Amino acid sequence: MEERFAQVLRRLDSRAPGPFHYADLRPDWTGLPLGEKVQSGHAFLDAVRAGQLPGVSDTGRKGDRGRVYHWAGSDAATGPSRAPVPDSGADSRR
Repeated sequence: MEERFAQVLRRLDSRAPGPFHYADLRPDWTGLPLGEKVQSGHAFLDAVRAGQLPGVSDTGRKGDRGRVYHWAGSDAATGPSRAPVPDSGADSRR
C-alpha cells in the first residue's frame, strides 16, 4: 500500500463497496487550493492505475464531482491475489 494514501484507504475500509469520488475521502478537500487538488487527484489516479491501492479501480467515468472510482471492499483489498492459471500445455482444440 502506498503510504501517501494510507489515511484514504483507512477511510475506504469503513465504506461499503461501490462507487466513490476521491474528494469523498478527503475531509480537507474543499479547503485545498486548486493546484493541490489537481496534484493530489492525479497522484491518486496514477496509484490506482499502477495497482498500488488494492480494491480500488478506475471506472473510466467522470461525474459532476470528478472521476468515479470503485471500491471492491476490504475483503478484496486484503484477500488472496488472483494469479493467472498456468497453462497446462494441452491443446483443447483437438
